[in-house]
Amino acid sequence: MTTRSRRRGTMRRGMISAALGVLLAGTVAAVGAPPAAAGGNGWMWIGSNTDPAGTRRVSVQQNTGISGTYHIDIWYWATGARYGGTGDYSYNGGTREFLKGRVSDVAGKRLCAQLWYHKPGGGYESHGLPCQDY
Repeated sequence: MTTRSRRRGTMRRGMISAALGVLLAGTVAAVGAPPAAAGGNGWMWIGSNTDPAGTRRVSVQQNTGISGTYHIDIWYWATGARYGGTGDYSYNGGTREFLKGRVSDVAGKRLCAQLWYHKPGGGYESHGLPCQDY
């Protein structure tokens, strides 16, 4: 084996190791992501969290937006039937989380949430429609 062949083999093993490292890091990041990440759109997400009593509940969060009044509607994807919502609330930055009914009550269902901004001049503006399978 020539010196050139050994260098190529070493470079190839180095590139393969680097590629595997990136792949494994990406897998760890995906596995470590919160279960609700699949139901996010940047403005908000829908998923599940545990309440202080230890019950898994449907959770919706607003993560960004301009200061103002908002509300979130939640419904069943398959039928369009209303599941719940938040009522009007004031948002001024940060994260606003709302825990709703038990996850066990919606097992096997797909829920969607829609974030509504109340425009100062009247009317509403939608800021996303993420969904989550339970």
